[in-house]
Amino acid sequence: MSAFGLSVARVFRGAGQSFLHYPVTMAGALLFALTALLRIHLDYEAQLPYDLLFTCLMWSFALASLLGLAMVTAARSRLSSRPRAELAANLLAALAAVIAFILLYFSGGYQPGWSDYPLLSDLAAGRMAVALLVSLIAFIWLAAYPPVQSDCARSFFMTHKSLLIALLYGGVAWAGAAGVAGAVAVLIYPEMSFKVYQYIATLAGVFAFTVFVGYFPDFRPGHDKERREKTQQQPRFVEILLDYILVPLALALTLVLLLWAFKTMISGLGAAFEQIAAISASYTLLGIWLHILLTHHASAWALWYRRLFPYAALVVLAFEAWALIVELNAGGLTATSYLYVLLGLFAAAACLWLLLRQAKAHAAILALLAAIAVFAVLPAVNVQDLPVHLQVNRLEKLLLAENMLEDGALVAAVEEPQRAVRERITGAISYLANQRQAKLPSWFDADLNQSDVFELRLGFAQTWPHREDAGDRQYLSTYLRLPMATMEIDGYGWAVYPGDGIDSVSLVAGERGEYQITWANPYKDNSTSPQLLITLNGETIVDTDFDDYIAALATRYPPAANSNYQPTLADMSYTIETPQIKALLVFGGVGVERILPGDSSSYWLELRTIYLRENL
Repeated sequence: MSAFGLSVARVFRGAGQSFLHYPVTMAGALLFALTALLRIHLDYEAQLPYDLLFTCLMWSFALASLLGLAMVTAARSRLSSRPRAELAANLLAALAAVIAFILLYFSGGYQPGWSDYPLLSDLAAGRMAVALLVSLIAFIWLAAYPPVQSDCARSFFMTHKSLLIALLYGGVAWAGAAGVAGAVAVLIYPEMSFKVYQYIATLAGVFAFTVFVGYFPDFRPGHDKERREKTQQQPRFVEILLDYILVPLALALTLVLLLWAFKTMISGLGAAFEQIAAISASYTLLGIWLHILLTHHASAWALWYRRLFPYAALVVLAFEAWALIVELNAGGLTATSYLYVLLGLFAAAACLWLLLRQAKAHAAILALLAAIAVFAVLPAVNVQDLPVHLQVNRLEKLLLAENMLEDGALVAAVEEPQRAVRERITGAISYLANQRQAKLPSWFDADLNQSDVFELRLGFAQTWPHREDAGDRQYLSTYLRLPMATMEIDGYGWAVYPGDGIDSVSLVAGERGEYQITWANPYKDNSTSPQLLITLNGETIVDTDFDDYIAALATRYPPAANSNYQPTLADMSYTIETPQIKALLVFGGVGVERILPGDSSSYWLELRTIYLRENL
């Protein structure tokens, strides 16, 4: 057999053996897939009452998979001399998954105002995501043993390599099976459900995960040495990709950022905080990732990068800290800025460790990443609760200073506060009104984010920062999604599903004749607007845009820097009636975008269904 054939056979053999070596891991993956298949099988409305149950099950099964992988690796690498260590590791992973499910199902849900059924809270989902991340970090660290065979850099690359191979095999399996299904739909069974493709994607995902787990060698000391060496070794094309493509690009970006830092020292910050923080975080985190992958490279490019990057990253982080201080003074701590604070602290500490200890810093960097991730979801100091707590305190101080908060009740201002105060109050209320899952004081009403309610309750209009510098423009937006709910549609004879293109044309044969329904320009810019055109036997009976509908939505849900509105079903529907027809439009999504200062605005509509009936 050729080397290629042997390699493929080894991958499939490892995939099969993964069920023996990691039973809880693979059981969790299979149960995760079965739950996903069940959710696909059930219609959207049928699974709504069980959404919390299904979500909790899937998170728990995912935890069983990754935690089981880490626990068994610990038993094999550190406790291989103890015969029952692997059994105990699998049992502990299964027990952790059961405990996670109980905690999620009985204390992780919340009741949204727009649905009759409970959902898993964002904070609970975030905690499970952190648990998965910590499990993966633990696996990378545990797989870097014994030191004579491996280290964190080699284990880090081995995990990447296994993932890429799994994605390749899974992607090929999905593409091939989906192609066969498409041929069946076109040639044999045109009525085939689109769910078939979702089933295929789920099964391909399980197959890919099986390949991912099965690609790893036996981590027991002294076992599988040759295979482990090959698994950890970077192929020549990867070395070329890293040394001669990614490193020069990273160094070029480093030069750009250092020039920007020099310019900023002279002219001041010229970009919004979100832009500076996003660029800084991306540069430092990807830079640390590349630094670890280059640990054992001896090329001149790699040596230059490993020496220069930590210093450059610290300079960039210093300017991010400057932008952060300006942002905190202007708008207080938000979830976004808090997240960037945590990422900045991690990146700064990691760069300092790289300067001081080089490759020996990798284990500490992994531990720090896990610690910061856990800290971000702890009670009271997590990315949801701490910003809300600080924003409430900040808002209360502003209101008390203006005599607008008395005996735990909001009082309208007798005299209009100064503009700076109005801006701070507006920003704090806008942020808090969008925190639907947070605990807010009794005097705070979520409807305060509506411009008319705001002005009535506070005595002055919403006031946003006025920034004349084009580089400091404020981008406000409202994004609404169709809630999970049921709608009465008795009396409607047709359901029309527009396509996703720029112009969608549908034909309906009614008793009066043929209706042609044209949905055009779903995105409004300076030259076009969404338009619905309906003709009956060639005669236009409906020709409308949606400017009034959008204006009403924007009044109810004002565009903000950080919006997280929960609309009602009525908000996401629009009725049109003429002597000939009545049409009910249901939108899956609506977006409104504004740029301040100025009047630049745009919106888009995702029309999901048109319910149509004839007026006979």
